[in-house]
Amino acid sequence: MKKVIALFCTILVLALCWFLFIKKYDYQISFESPYGPGTAYQEVYNLQTLNGTDSVKTVKLKDWESFNEITQMAHLKAADSIELVWHFEPMYDSISNITVRTRSTTNKFSQRLSIINPFQENDYIQELKTDLIAFRKELYNLQSSYRIDLKEQTTTSPAATCACITSTTSLKGKAGAMIATIGSIEDYMIENGLKQDGFPMLQVKHWYVPEDIITFDFCFPIAGNHKPVSGNEVFIRKIAPKKAIYGSFHGNYKLSHRAWFDLYERAKNENIAITPEPLEVYHSNPRNGGDPLTWQADIYIPLKKQ
Repeated sequence: MKKVIALFCTILVLALCWFLFIKKYDYQISFESPYGPGTAYQEVYNLQTLNGTDSVKTVKLKDWESFNEITQMAHLKAADSIELVWHFEPMYDSISNITVRTRSTTNKFSQRLSIINPFQENDYIQELKTDLIAFRKELYNLQSSYRIDLKEQTTTSPAATCACITSTTSLKGKAGAMIATIGSIEDYMIENGLKQDGFPMLQVKHWYVPEDIITFDFCFPIAGNHKPVSGNEVFIRKIAPKKAIYGSFHGNYKLSHRAWFDLYERAKNENIAITPEPLEVYHSNPRNGGDPLTWQADIYIPLKKQ
């Protein structure tokens, strides 16, 4: 019996030493997200506060692995500085599992003693749980504002001759960049007697995935046979048809790139080689107002040439 007690005490002491001095994180929290890993990843990547109503709880990006893992430094009321490591794992039907591992970078020893104390709750862990529950609720609320329908078959993306302007911005700033250039394109078309012939398009030229930056041409298709013209803010270019995977997005166009991530996950799961140069075709004019869920954009990501 004494040997059993001694063995138990030894194991207990070793476990305590491992938790207090060796374990890389203090606590782990997991929950499901109503998105694929790519979309959930971007929401976390763009976080500036853990609680949108409290500017004290700032979040700073530290490190990341595109679509898979994000490391942040955050501030809570109950802990001056903590490290958060987010891991994103696909599950099924555009559902992903998010695992958050956290550790205090100040008062580490006392925080861990508090965590294992059976007679009190650790304030920073309880605060973090509350904030992550609120974040999860925001994810579900955001999902209700749009709809994505992926098509199983591949297709050929539309071709057009267009009047375009090039912009470089973050994914979050995509819609603002388009709005800022519409007037210039329309003025150019009027001055040159060009007639719009088709739905506006956004053709991505470069998608810098790690930095969340895109360079794209925002274009209005034009009627007639026009040769490419460059050298001005507004230029004429031809958009070539390409074999592509595709889907439709219904919602505010500032969120249309959410479909890129779902298409990316589809390509990854089905071993489809793609080129990260999405094409968006906008069937609705946001300036006409109405329910954004009735707006439609077709999204194409071209197959990589073999």
